[in-house]
Amino acid sequence: FFTIELLLRLHARGRRFFVGVDKGWNLFDFFCVAMSYIEILISAVSDGGAFLLVARTIRILRICRIIRVVKFLSQLRMMWYTMLSALSLLTWMVCLLVMIIYMFAVCLT
Repeated sequence: FFTIELLLRLHARGRRFFVGVDKGWNLFDFFCVAMSYIEILISAVSDGGAFLLVARTIRILRICRIIRVVKFLSQLRMMWYTMLSALSLLTWMVCLLVMIIYMFAVCLT
């Protein structure tokens, strides 16, 4: 799927793919797809070992593309920041709840 996406973007943008505004992300995508094919070739030919580990790690970094989507969608970005700020408050609420449960457990036993 990523190969098809990359080929479509290469065809649509032409030379701007490597020199446009998103050239960093485009090169990152190109590198990830190329590493996937290199990983497939090496695993088919031999026991790649450490190189396969590095290639898999780089493929996992592809998740960083989500950051690019969040950057452009303001409502999604606002919701993301709200969830992160609420997470710290939720942590303190859980701590308080555990303390209250502990106090009642000590008092009632």
